[in-house]
Amino acid sequence: MKKKFIEEKVKTAVDNVTPDVLEQIKLETNGKEQAAPVAAKRRLQKKIPLARRLAVGFMCIAVLICGGIGLYGYNQNHAVASQIFFDVNPSVTMTLNRNERVLNVKANNADAERVLAGLDFSGSSYDVAVNAIIGAMLRTGYLSELSNSLLVSVNDGNAERCKVIEGRLLNEIDKVFASENFDGAIIAQSISDDSALKSLAEEYGITMGKSKLINHILDALEYSKANDGGAAKSYTFKDFVGLTINELNVLAQSLDLKTDEIFSSGTASKENYIGIDEAVAAAIGFADVAESDLSVSPRIKTDCEHGLIVYEVSFGDDLYEYECKVNALTGECVKLSKEIIDEPAIAGEIKTETEIAEIAKEATGIDAQSEISDYRSEYDREDGKYEISFVSGGFRYEVEILADGAVISIEKEAAKPSVDVDNENRKSQEEAKKTALFMAVAKAARLGIEINESLIIDFESELECENGVWIYKIEFRCSGFEFEYRINAVTGAVIKENVDMN
Repeated sequence: MKKKFIEEKVKTAVDNVTPDVLEQIKLETNGKEQAAPVAAKRRLQKKIPLARRLAVGFMCIAVLICGGIGLYGYNQNHAVASQIFFDVNPSVTMTLNRNERVLNVKANNADAERVLAGLDFSGSSYDVAVNAIIGAMLRTGYLSELSNSLLVSVNDGNAERCKVIEGRLLNEIDKVFASENFDGAIIAQSISDDSALKSLAEEYGITMGKSKLINHILDALEYSKANDGGAAKSYTFKDFVGLTINELNVLAQSLDLKTDEIFSSGTASKENYIGIDEAVAAAIGFADVAESDLSVSPRIKTDCEHGLIVYEVSFGDDLYEYECKVNALTGECVKLSKEIIDEPAIAGEIKTETEIAEIAKEATGIDAQSEISDYRSEYDREDGKYEISFVSGGFRYEVEILADGAVISIEKEAAKPSVDVDNENRKSQEEAKKTALFMAVAKAARLGIEINESLIIDFESELECENGVWIYKIEFRCSGFEFEYRINAVTGAVIKENVDMN
């Protein structure tokens, strides 16, 4: 405690033990002027011996000092000073006191529960806890050659201590990786209690660390697109929530993401991906163009489309520019765009709307027997263009055609997700339910209500496609509240959490 604070407390304590007898003295003198104020003060001092006054003062000092030491000790040992988030797909939060001892280690999702099963961190130093957590992630296979990226985020109000902790964490993780002969990739960052970051983390059921990394990637993608010479593509935070840390790291490294707040080491694994050569061959095949006819050589970059990691392949011939997005996992076409290089003026005979419809089908390779749904046609008289859209064979087509039948552009996009939801990597409905219940219990604890599986009513679970990604939609009621969760069917990540009173 500060010296000035203690002196003020002592002065107050001494004043409190000195009775205020001024009014009594006035009464005794019947309102007469006090002829000898100094004498009155001496009489007062005689009533409270100096030794007693000093003793009381020292007692007050002792109480204040002991209280201060007690409060200081409590803050050092029990108050949360730092938060550390570990994200792979398992998500773990560790809290430390000011002595850098572990207060708590919390599993933020079902995968993390499996990692932490049987581990006890109470009172341990954080280097020991980190060793155990990373070791468990390796043993359970969440960190592997196919997914080798780890995100470590440190939240501490003291910037200097934050960097010190971050450095020690990286050193400890490097030791674990070295001892296991594991070629890992680490992203480390410092974060703060930003309200917007907290809001995103709570809305999507992820850590503030993952939220901040997604924001960094969003900024870098928008900047990259804007500098490609065209309008920046509109990305949403939601597109990235279901991605694993390894997928986010692949994006970050493809963008050469570098900021003062992020440290990165190692190379994110692409062992699961089809590779650049295969992606280029697939893109040219989808465009139905002979490689020998290309006048613009293929360019390739990594991108995200509706929650999927894709290879974006750009190329051209003498008439059209092409851009094809290929699912990096499966090699399937997610989106194909074809746009004429030099748009001609209307020169030929004006076609009827029926003829335009046939031209649109022929241009997209749809034969007469193909089933077509959701057909729409719109004519812009000012530009003399038709905009045709329809769904066929699992794709949505959008075709722009001049009134004389010249095809200006074609866009082909998967109407259904290109990830096979029946493959063995998909999470089961029971696993999704367990994740939802885990999140609900954590939310209920913050709301001060009781929740367990036996109290749940009106439970509903449904597998559906949302923005090109298969998700489990889970809803139920319990203890006067309605719970709703959206869970990625492949990664198991919680995309959205919503809790309302009945």
